[in-house]
Amino acid sequence: MITSIWNVKGGVGKTLTSINLAAGFAKEGKKTLLVDMDGQSSVSYLLFPEREFEYGDLTIVDALAGTGEISECIYHTNIENLDVIPATIYLFTVEKQMLVNTSSGIQQTKLKKLLKKLQGYDEIIIDNNPSINLCTTNALCACDRLIIPADLEKGALKGIELTLQHSQEILENIDGANFEIRILPTKIQRNKIDTETLEELKTVYGSMVYQTNIRYQAAPIKDSSMKGRMLINDMKSRSKVAQDYRDLVAEVLQEEK
Repeated sequence: MITSIWNVKGGVGKTLTSINLAAGFAKEGKKTLLVDMDGQSSVSYLLFPEREFEYGDLTIVDALAGTGEISECIYHTNIENLDVIPATIYLFTVEKQMLVNTSSGIQQTKLKKLLKKLQGYDEIIIDNNPSINLCTTNALCACDRLIIPADLEKGALKGIELTLQHSQEILENIDGANFEIRILPTKIQRNKIDTETLEELKTVYGSMVYQTNIRYQAAPIKDSSMKGRMLINDMKSRSKVAQDYRDLVAEVLQEEK
């Protein structure tokens, strides 16, 4: 199963969801690959805190540019069953070049063709930039499932609407694109506004919305990032957000059965 994590609205917990969903799959014994398709390289920085990928290192940039085999761009993490294809800021340059070449008609499915070359992975997670660009289009064309992390701040529903609109355009206009869409409420706080917005979200989108909600808890998230460890492995009772991600992994895997 290939899953893309994307929302045109930034700051919704996209990368946090990508990393913890991938780590959760790996913990459940699923051979998992996490693909960084964001030139900001947040996934790469967080999973390899002591290493900075630079020009010359084989990354998703080389795979898309054709200067390296995708199998050579895979790096093992210190988490059993979890591998990563990192990104660098040069991804923005490659995306620009791909945009120039769209007349050839194959640029939107480059990533899909590359991932088909890989064998042995049960789950592939693609983390994306919030922009609507050719990289995110590639990620959507390659995936079986799109998860839209959505916080409940002002503009949340509009962000979902725009994300769904672009996703639907891809499903309708690009041959071979075929993915289900799910919405993951994130950064939930115990207040009247969030409660009402969450109910509105469920009313509008119904079964598209996961039962699992990711609560807002800044301290555990910051602590796990600074110490380079997986939030999902935090078994402390105070880390409710870690439990939420464990619940999400269980819900997603149950649906795959």
